[in-house]
Amino acid sequence: MININRDQAPNHALWIEDRRTKFKRKLMTYNRHVDVGWSPTSQHIFINDYAESNEADCILFDVKARQILSVSALLRDQFQAWGIAGVGHRYVRCTTWQQSSVAVTIMAYGTAKPSGFERRIILDPLTRRVISVR
Repeated sequence: MININRDQAPNHALWIEDRRTKFKRKLMTYNRHVDVGWSPTSQHIFINDYAESNEADCILFDVKARQILSVSALLRDQFQAWGIAGVGHRYVRCTTWQQSSVAVTIMAYGTAKPSGFERRIILDPLTRRVISVR
């Protein structure tokens, strides 16, 4: 993983490099801050993108298929069911890999949810299915 910071836009970018072939590919640009976690199999990467002070999303990257998946986009219908689709502050963060699945924490609060909301899910990035919700 290579992180590039520059004085001109786009200011921040994440790149992935194949160490064997030296081939580089830009994964994404970002605004503020990211953190990254490789899966134990090195087949997937999660990238927590802290885009705004009121928003974070976990992006999953399939290294072999070279596909990117937003966890927030994947869970859009579930957000509607939980009543957090339009909440002012929503943070979707991948926390750890559990074999080939990833643990995700979802927190939200705002005028629609003044007491706050929190769920922990286990997500299988290959099938794009939620395995468990707590």
